[in-house]
Amino acid sequence: MLTNGVKGALWMLATVASFVGMAVAGRELSADMSTAGVMFWRGLVGLAMVTPVALWRGGLRSLRTARPIGHLTRNIVHFGGQFAWFYGLAYLTLAQVTSLNATTSIFGVILAVLFLGERMTLDRFLVILAGFAGALIVLRPGVIPVEFASFVVLGGAFCYAAAIVMVKSLTSTETPLRIVFWMMAIQTPLSLLLFLPDWAWPSLADLPWIVVVGFAGVAAHYTMTRALTLADASVLMPINYLQLPIMAIIGAISYGEPPDAYTLGGGAIILAATWFNVWRSERARKASRRAMAEA
Repeated sequence: MLTNGVKGALWMLATVASFVGMAVAGRELSADMSTAGVMFWRGLVGLAMVTPVALWRGGLRSLRTARPIGHLTRNIVHFGGQFAWFYGLAYLTLAQVTSLNATTSIFGVILAVLFLGERMTLDRFLVILAGFAGALIVLRPGVIPVEFASFVVLGGAFCYAAAIVMVKSLTSTETPLRIVFWMMAIQTPLSLLLFLPDWAWPSLADLPWIVVVGFAGVAAHYTMTRALTLADASVLMPINYLQLPIMAIIGAISYGEPPDAYTLGGGAIILAATWFNVWRSERARKASRRAMAEA
């Protein structure tokens, strides 16, 4: 029998595979359609996947929510992060997008201090400092021209972090399946509004990639949720960091994008800072539980 830790690790590997699949599919589709088009088809396929499952699991009642404004606000912000990520895939290397997007956790620390009442400790300050130092190493401003898409991806990472803070509130009353359903239900028409001025039907060659980007988008959320219910984040996050070397290898082999030492080095610093923050948080949480049990 597999332990929960091993099961969680396997689910997190599936998460990594999902994000890699979504990135590759997004890169392939960006050659023929706009970022809004990629977002629309991704959302439409995801909606077609999630809706029958939700109805089968609990009927229309499983989709009803008493917090429509919360879902709407969270998904507008998340839409910005998702749009920025797909936009970056069209103009930057896979390794650059992955490294810069990893600053999501760093922005999350800042938002937790500002809006969730968490204290700015020395550990948190060092995590923030190291994370942005890693981002500067990747970007190298003043040494090489900084692509506009790099700033877009960093802005998207901030949106992702804000959306994560918001979804923590939603999970107190909403099921993961309902959260994913409303994500697709809200973001699909939003992307359609942006896509309509440049509407174009996908080619037959694009159809397999549309299925992949839609399936992977849903699978990434589902598998990560399953992983986090089985094992501690401090165990799972290092597995998630496999995205960077895998993306770098795929970029080098499939797209002629050999990663430079600055991208990999800066990305490694960002990931190390993120892991340290997760490890410190998990250690503090366990210490708090032991103290409560002994009281």
